[in-house]
Amino acid sequence: MKNIANITLYAPGIVLFDPLTLQAFLQRVGYQGSDVFDLFIDDQAIGAQAIGEGVVFPIYQIPDDDYAVFLEQGALPAADAQRHFTYQGAPLHVTSGVLVAADLGALMDWDAAFFCNYLENYPQRLKNNDYLDVAPGRYLVAISGYSALAAPLNPLGYGLRLEAVQQLPPAMPDEDFDFSLERDGQSVNRQLHRLMTMHIDELITLGQYRSFLDTLEHQLGQPVGRVPLEEGLSDFYDHCLELARLDASVLLTILEQQREASLRYIGAKLEMFAEPEGGKDNIVNEPLPLTLPLGHLIEFALLGQGDGIAAYLEQLRIPKAQQYARQISALFAKSAD
Repeated sequence: MKNIANITLYAPGIVLFDPLTLQAFLQRVGYQGSDVFDLFIDDQAIGAQAIGEGVVFPIYQIPDDDYAVFLEQGALPAADAQRHFTYQGAPLHVTSGVLVAADLGALMDWDAAFFCNYLENYPQRLKNNDYLDVAPGRYLVAISGYSALAAPLNPLGYGLRLEAVQQLPPAMPDEDFDFSLERDGQSVNRQLHRLMTMHIDELITLGQYRSFLDTLEHQLGQPVGRVPLEEGLSDFYDHCLELARLDASVLLTILEQQREASLRYIGAKLEMFAEPEGGKDNIVNEPLPLTLPLGHLIEFALLGQGDGIAAYLEQLRIPKAQQYARQISALFAKSAD
């Protein structure tokens, strides 16, 4: 029995759900889109219904970090763990025996094919989702927030104590849930962002970057422009770096130390996503811009770190971010060989 789920948040919040319960609910309300989070926010009656029926239970707002979600009946925290709170009466309806704990990105980019075959697809999952074995049934759940948890749990986490019930109550507990694990003025959330930064407009003037462009031109058989950046474009890529929690010096290190692998990654990605003759919309590709490698190099850096790519893509509002993250993760693995 799997009673521990360790996840890394790429979007600020955790959601608990049984994939089959959630998909059945979406079919029942006639929703065929992928941004389930927007559905629940825009139509608050449907969102409240989903929570009341135990379809989903959100744990937010909490910052992105590493968290454990565990069944206290099978994985009691160590004696020196600090319990900050316990909230009673969270409703959950489990139909498949699989209770997924994921970040809010699972709802922002709902992938029914992946989650409704979760155990089969589990080896391909990203770090922002995991699961617990929970017998089918309806439950009222007590959720406790902890810090200073010991391995194999992540240091921060939420313990679940499940009480089986015949039917869920008609209303949620009249209580304001605050799931933050910041207590007594001490943050237990995230590492400090680096203080010293290199910016994009500095990187693209360096010889290493220009040499990389020369090699990329030869590899692609197509020229890359050398005109100065349009106003605001360097700020855009600096913003991308900020979202990724990187700075341009990380990209410079890739140019110097992982040149061949990053060239293979960019080439393979451009080949995979190329749209010959303008694609279905008949859009003619413009000459390759000076900034061509930048977005790819940011992805390459995050993929090399092993996490963070899905959070970055979701913050950029990339369509089907989870699916795209899996695709480029496979390309990265091949380019590193």
